[in-house]
Amino acid sequence: MKYLYLLLIISLAACTASEKGQSGNKTKPQKPYEIMYKVNMPEELSFVNQNKKGSTIELEYVALGSENRTVRNLRLVNMKYGEGSRALQSFENIEFPFHGKLYYDSDRGPGEMEFKIFSKGYWVITLKTLTPR
Repeated sequence: MKYLYLLLIISLAACTASEKGQSGNKTKPQKPYEIMYKVNMPEELSFVNQNKKGSTIELEYVALGSENRTVRNLRLVNMKYGEGSRALQSFENIEFPFHGKLYYDSDRGPGEMEFKIFSKGYWVITLKTLTPR
């Protein structure tokens, strides 16, 4: 019985070692973006790389349904230059990784999100509010 138990432990150790690869570390592909935190964000939020040339990040707001949430002052801050930097709705010719904060005001209170985009490209960040008809 002890022999079977020992054989089982060795087999599991071998499987774990082969999953980790030769370096001993599991390798995960890096995500193209990461959301660090978000507060009061709309129901749907998407990051889409448009596969166009350039290094651009653009904001878009879409309201669907009969009772749309009112969104005002949608703006993006490039955190490379700090919170006091100019807030815009798009940035062009940026360096990646891009570290940004998105802000807006709405009838449900202020919204905020901090994120990083690692992959180069022409990115569109879309906020969608959905309400029943």
